[in-house]
Amino acid sequence: MHLQGFLHALNFLQSNIPAEGIWNQCGMLQLATTDKEKLRQEALVKENQYPEALIHAVESSQASKIAGQNTPHSGLYIPDAGWVSPVRLCNYLLQHPDIHCRFNTRVDKISRTGDNWHLYDNNDQLIASSAIVVVAGASETKRFEQLSHLPVKPIRGQVSLKQATSEAPVLNTVICGEGYISPPLDNQWCFGASFDVKTPSDEIRAEDHQSNFKNFRMYYRNWQNTSRLKRRVPLVA
Repeated sequence: MHLQGFLHALNFLQSNIPAEGIWNQCGMLQLATTDKEKLRQEALVKENQYPEALIHAVESSQASKIAGQNTPHSGLYIPDAGWVSPVRLCNYLLQHPDIHCRFNTRVDKISRTGDNWHLYDNNDQLIASSAIVVVAGASETKRFEQLSHLPVKPIRGQVSLKQATSEAPVLNTVICGEGYISPPLDNQWCFGASFDVKTPSDEIRAEDHQSNFKNFRMYYRNWQNTSRLKRRVPLVA
């Protein structure tokens, strides 16, 4: 299921979305930063369920060349992966002439009459009707009676941003380990993310930023302790 979702998303992006500033197929390194993760990756490679062109193991020296920075861990490399800016992607998609937005409108109830679904607000006022309704509300999906049986739960995740200076290291690919970090976009590093299954709050928290910055400094120290590697990773169509 994950593979099909990845390939479908990749095909959609390649076919419909301009890469400039919205997404970048720069590859991704999943580093084995713990013994447990290393064993998990070795088992995945041994099972041989995926073609090597899609995902393959790399030693730390290979990972460093791919990333363009010192990487003291082995890992898995997915050359067709990359990063996407969710905000920019959504804004681009919303420009489609067949999409009409209703902001600041909370749907509290869904009901069906005949061949149509009907959406209502908290005053039982009809918002819209349609033959098809797609509910994309993450954990809020369970608020609706028809979907209350779904086994979904909120997991808190917060990312952080930091301005990249002119002396900032060159990073050629997305790196995932204890956290993740992607190459700068508009001179800003994006990294994170916190992972909290016990706190449903969606408020920005200083302690989550502190945790993200701790991981960021770990990467940054590794990069500062080595000479920069200039090799770039070509995009894989």
